[in-house]
Amino acid sequence: MRIFKRFLLYIAAVLLVVVTLSLLILIPWMNAPVDYHDQALRRQLAGQLDTLVIGQSYTMDSIIPGILDRKLGTSTYNLSGSLMPIYAQQFMAEKEIARNPIHYVLLEVTPDTFTNDETENYGNGDSYIIARLDSFGERLRYLREHVQLQDWPNVYARLMLLSLRSAVNGILGHPNPIVNEDRGFNPQRAKDVSLDPEIAPLVYLSSHIFGTERESNIREFESLIETCQKMGCEVILIYTTVSHAKVWQIYDQDEFRLWTQDLASKYNVPVFDFNLLRDRYSLFSDEYSFSDENHLSAEGAKVLSEAIADVLYRYRSGEDVSNLFFNTYWEAIQHSVYMQEEN
Repeated sequence: MRIFKRFLLYIAAVLLVVVTLSLLILIPWMNAPVDYHDQALRRQLAGQLDTLVIGQSYTMDSIIPGILDRKLGTSTYNLSGSLMPIYAQQFMAEKEIARNPIHYVLLEVTPDTFTNDETENYGNGDSYIIARLDSFGERLRYLREHVQLQDWPNVYARLMLLSLRSAVNGILGHPNPIVNEDRGFNPQRAKDVSLDPEIAPLVYLSSHIFGTERESNIREFESLIETCQKMGCEVILIYTTVSHAKVWQIYDQDEFRLWTQDLASKYNVPVFDFNLLRDRYSLFSDEYSFSDENHLSAEGAKVLSEAIADVLYRYRSGEDVSNLFFNTYWEAIQHSVYMQEEN
């Protein structure tokens, strides 16, 4: 009996600590305009947005809404989130399309889109999306509908760690406030990811890009496209630019290119792969345009956003923009900065 009472006291103490930390740190952090939390701004903009960018970290770090808006006359919000599962992308899309006159939805399409397994990430992507939601009730509904019960503690632990990190940064004088003008864009610091001349030949076409796609991901992504179209939106598939070093290493990009083209044809939507942009080698440098092999730096994002805006402007004007892109990855590699070094 005494052991049972001690056990109950232990459970009560743990619950007290959890509740106290949640009230003091977690809940205020989720509702504050810091890090990637922007629910208050999106509520403020409700009824004004006409374009959404939806995806994972590729588009979150690469597409600046303000640049698109100046060129296209749109009102854009970047809803992308790191490791955001496709079902979470649909959850957010339905929410924002319902309360805004959305005309265009730019969907990120990358190999990760179709190969990621959220269950293997132990709720990592779910923790990011939950912090973006508006209320406790909405967060609970998301957990109940989309997150396996065994991952609830993982999601809570990740949220707590993120909120504690934010609190420590604030104490140290390094807060990360939301910049309203960025509208969801997440700027990254530049890092030199270029290959040394001695290394480049060794990694040339040495790895693959398109792993085993998950059928559930494909179904969910197709459902996302269908949902956007049924709600009256024009869908545009976007593959943002990765580093020259990354393209140089991958041997099956054209397999993925053909796969995405088939998907686009199935739903009669355009797909623009900015890894195939003919000007990519003059526009982007591995020395400063990227934060890692897959993600653009803030400077690189400015350049890409201008390129996306230009392509979309021409496309919507009825111009054939196919001449702006290489036809295949093999053709693109022949113009690579690393190929020039080899020659």
